[in-house]
Amino acid sequence: MWAVGLGPKERFRAVRPDLVIPSLTGITLKKLLSALAARMASRETWTVREAPFDPKKQRQMETIFTVGNGYLGTRGTLEERYPGDLSATLISGLCDDAPLVHTELVNTPNWTPCYLMVEGERFALDRGEVLACERNLDLREGILRRHVRWRSPKGHTAELLIERWASMAEPHLCVLRFLVTPLDFDGEVELRAEIDGMVETPGVISPTEVGLCHWAWAGQGHPSPQRAFLHLRTRKSEVDLCVATHLAVEGPASVRYVPCTCPWQPGVVARFALRRGETAVITKLASLYTSSEAGYSALLSKHRARWDELWERCDVEIEGDEVAQRAVRFNLYHLLIAAPYHTDRVSIPAKALSGFGYRGHVFWDTDVFILPFFAFTLPEVARSLLLYRYHTLPAARERAVQVGCEGAMYAWESADDGREVTPKWVPSETGGPVHIRCGDLEPHISADVTYAVWLYWKATGDDVFIRDYGAEIVLSTAAFWASRVEYNPKQGRYEIRNVMGPDEYHEQVDNNAFTNAMAQWNIQFALELWE
Repeated sequence: MWAVGLGPKERFRAVRPDLVIPSLTGITLKKLLSALAARMASRETWTVREAPFDPKKQRQMETIFTVGNGYLGTRGTLEERYPGDLSATLISGLCDDAPLVHTELVNTPNWTPCYLMVEGERFALDRGEVLACERNLDLREGILRRHVRWRSPKGHTAELLIERWASMAEPHLCVLRFLVTPLDFDGEVELRAEIDGMVETPGVISPTEVGLCHWAWAGQGHPSPQRAFLHLRTRKSEVDLCVATHLAVEGPASVRYVPCTCPWQPGVVARFALRRGETAVITKLASLYTSSEAGYSALLSKHRARWDELWERCDVEIEGDEVAQRAVRFNLYHLLIAAPYHTDRVSIPAKALSGFGYRGHVFWDTDVFILPFFAFTLPEVARSLLLYRYHTLPAARERAVQVGCEGAMYAWESADDGREVTPKWVPSETGGPVHIRCGDLEPHISADVTYAVWLYWKATGDDVFIRDYGAEIVLSTAAFWASRVEYNPKQGRYEIRNVMGPDEYHEQVDNNAFTNAMAQWNIQFALELWE
């Protein structure tokens, strides 16, 4: 079914019909259908689809369907949960101590669980009959949608429309919306919305299913029948986190709300009756750190407006290749939902905020491959990423001292405070130890950070940044290289020995081409700045 708006575009900003036409002048059915077809074709380059649900690809699609806003990212785990899924909400910079890897991003309480009962039968894709099932990620609006038509084991058919998003306008707010419609029955419906605090971060040692719980319980409660909260504290870093939820049902004549008081898993149960063809609109708001009293439409409008602003500045248009266009926008989407708009004390981890790979640590990839995009589109984000490097200079100087050098040597893997958190050993697939040498042998990251400073400066002309922050990074890393090189009297040259290049397959080599070239450039740039 298509929706067409008639009138000025501004009138439909809140509802977003499929097509808006200013008037009916000159409009024929053929022209209208042609315009709708063109609109649908252009929309496909903004959409990533999954149909039907495939349990074998569950974790892969959870990563692809991550929603986020730079403050947090939530994997695309289905609301009703299934065996083998990997639910996670990761908050940028929220770390805690962990064995082997020193520190890691913490898996925070899962705000998404919603369990639906239709006439006493639990909705699940692995029971009853699935008549239709599709999930799609709207890259333009940052909204994950799911459409399911399901027949219960006893023959009750219901249609479900579910959408999920992390507000780009209010970064501590996440939203879930269920539309439930009975198609061939009148009956009772129940939805239980939870905050699940029984979460673990997957382990490093096989089997990874044996995870680590970083949380200690600090409190929970129900300020009202429609509200619940959970208060936890990280065990080592002692960071407090409060997750609150609010549940509201629109449509039914009456709704009964009942608090769910399970330890670690507080929630709200909504019970109501629906007639055939009647729709219940169920909205679950989840707040991590803050709360909101605004209505769904107002929240969605602000969220969409922020996405419009981002795409206006960041979109890359490719003509004549729909696959390439969708691929580029998908990658831009994941960059935009990982960017730290809210602070300059964190950076973008190697797996962004979509999973646990590399334990949420920050690598050179951010400085060399990610930051240039932001320098030319959202320079304020690039500046924040560089300020993370500036704020972690003390740890880089400490690391230089540890290896017998001067200046600043940036950590190969860093987290909240910039200390070196590259593990020395990790277990192999067979259980034996694998020596990880990157933290000791890949000093090129110090020049990579300097390159990011230079590129940002050239792209933006931000002389204030160079004066107040950038020059200190450049001069400190140059001092490191000047103390790291060794003079070879036979060759009459300076050399950098015992390193690993960026390919990471050649360990303990002398005079790696990339490392030498970047170190030489780093020193030359520092001399130019000094002059």
